[in-house]
Amino acid sequence: MSLDDFLLMSRHLRSIAIGSGPREIWVYFDPNCIFCNRLYASLKPYENQVKTHWIPVGFLMKDDSLKKATGILQAKNPVRALRENEDRFDTGSEEGGYPIPSDISVPAERAVATSTVGLGQATGELATPTIVFVGTDGKPHSVMGLPEDLRTFLSGVKG
Repeated sequence: MSLDDFLLMSRHLRSIAIGSGPREIWVYFDPNCIFCNRLYASLKPYENQVKTHWIPVGFLMKDDSLKKATGILQAKNPVRALRENEDRFDTGSEEGGYPIPSDISVPAERAVATSTVGLGQATGELATPTIVFVGTDGKPHSVMGLPEDLRTFLSGVKG
């Protein structure tokens, strides 16, 4: 899949937007991903400069990740659910803090499954976090894993 198509797909998948500002990034995250949790924490100070579209996927802990990702997406307040998952993340067990819901919404579960499959098709592997964005050069880019220097990374995102 081309980067243009990956960006287009990312823009159309169900996501949870946090932050505001001229820069936009799309982040594929697993609720049980410690590196996603670190990215979430690192991005907090930049919430007034960048709008992050968090795209939930579920594969790290099989059913647990899928159910948590679905629960976050189907929550009445997905932003609050995402924040709860990340703010209550257990770094020892590498598990997100959002509880698995008793009822799973089929449309939300399909959305998570679609995002998970889409990530695999776009990159050839399931790796979180994966960040998709338009660079200052006007071209789409993707980064797997944590950027080495977040400030430098964000300066390369089109504003």
